[in-house]
Amino acid sequence: LELKAKGKPSSALDIEVAYSADGTAATFAGKRSATPDSSVLDGKATLVSSDLDPYLLATGFAFPGTGLGTPVSLETGLVRAAASYELKGLVASIADMKADGDLMLNTAGERPKITGGLGVDRVDAAWMLEMIAGAAALQPDAEGKLAAPFASDAALPADGRVQLAAKSFDLGQIGVASGASADVVFDAASIRIEKFDGGFAGGKLSGSLTGANQDGTVTVGGDFVLKAAATDSLMTSPGISGLADLSGTLSASGKTTDGVLASLTGSGVLSISNGTIAGINPAGLAPFLAVPVTGGKAPSEAAVIDMIEKSVFAGSMRFGEASAAWTATNGRVRLPSFRATSGGAALEADVEADVPAQEISVNGRVIYDAGNQAMAGAETTVPFTVSRNVFESAVTSDAQPMTQFLTQRALEAEQERVEAMQAALSDKQRLRRDVRAVQIAYAARDARALARETAVRDAARKIGEDARLRWEETKAALEEEQRLIEEAEAKARAEEEARAAAAAAEAAETLKVPGFSADPVLPQDGVPLLPEM
Repeated sequence: LELKAKGKPSSALDIEVAYSADGTAATFAGKRSATPDSSVLDGKATLVSSDLDPYLLATGFAFPGTGLGTPVSLETGLVRAAASYELKGLVASIADMKADGDLMLNTAGERPKITGGLGVDRVDAAWMLEMIAGAAALQPDAEGKLAAPFASDAALPADGRVQLAAKSFDLGQIGVASGASADVVFDAASIRIEKFDGGFAGGKLSGSLTGANQDGTVTVGGDFVLKAAATDSLMTSPGISGLADLSGTLSASGKTTDGVLASLTGSGVLSISNGTIAGINPAGLAPFLAVPVTGGKAPSEAAVIDMIEKSVFAGSMRFGEASAAWTATNGRVRLPSFRATSGGAALEADVEADVPAQEISVNGRVIYDAGNQAMAGAETTVPFTVSRNVFESAVTSDAQPMTQFLTQRALEAEQERVEAMQAALSDKQRLRRDVRAVQIAYAARDARALARETAVRDAARKIGEDARLRWEETKAALEEEQRLIEEAEAKARAEEEARAAAAAAEAAETLKVPGFSADPVLPQDGVPLLPEM
């Protein structure tokens, strides 16, 4: 240690301090000004050390990783007044992290207090978590479990509030935020990240997070809003791409990491726009509708499974927007009733993630609109399940609904064919009945016409016969009348002739005239004495 001072101790001194030992060198050059109540140091300090850990441990400023070696190089303006240390224009390299800013350290209370602003190139959230829970509790055991108990107290050597700006903020398995800013508030038992804002997965992440350790029980909680993030940057092999909006709140507590994960609760909303789902074909129903339906036979279930793999789980499905609310209970995050549509196809899925087990399961179904070929009781649906963990993933599908659809479609087609044949036969039978009815009607008409004609003929014949009989009767009567007339005329003539003869005889007898003949005068031939009646 080398100390140089020039001036009056009662007023002002120019001071130079140099320290070097075992790979560590520190210097200070500045002025010391004195007042009746205090003295102030104002100058420039530098520190270069290949391993600062022994000094940090000795002063009680141990952090996660302390003891493994912490090389440091820094320079800063330094103003010391009483128990206050102001670092102005700090530029430092700590391990592999670069930092700069203005900080204030106050050692007047029971615990040091740090305030100010600090810019760093990288922040690791796991480093903060270790200060809360202890490094041992974050290391898996031989079975991969995180069952080690948390430290009984947080390892936070100071209190304070620092406005932090980081080029990258490592959030562990969640991802890395870029251009992040936040207020970091810490005390003996907790760290709070407030007003967090940064780029994440191509979008924007904001929110807050609190972690606290009370006698070995760690409690975490926070809220977040993620806007316009790329889904393929959020998850490994997600199967879905697009822009995601995700928001919600989360909280958990426990005495081990597994316990904290198993107690995770919360809720929120997920919305995805301009999305694409890999491995789902919105036009996958077409090959099923093209299956021939002759003979009433449908493809076997094995053939249907092959068609599903080749036509349904192929290509990609684009959709405009899909959203669903999510909940977290006892370490299980559920996203029920997620639905995305594209044309005549829809994907519905219930997603569940077991956070402690790092497993994801999806129960979903691809629903197709069969249009005018839809049938009651048979759905054009392909149910499927997806299970994934850190080691493997598996996809299974259920061919039963599509097999049922094709079977019923074939049976209905056969039924329609039979009904068409029956209808055709019924039409023929109806036509035959109609023809027979027409024939019967024509026969009845002809019979009625014949009956009418016969009746007319009979009536005419009867009229003629009656006329003939009346004529014969009239003729007979006339003839009889003529005969009677003729008899009367003949009798009258005879009587007349007799009277004439008698008269003539009497006259002749009386007259007795010579030359007079008493014979009667007869009429000439063909000339009757009396006209005929």
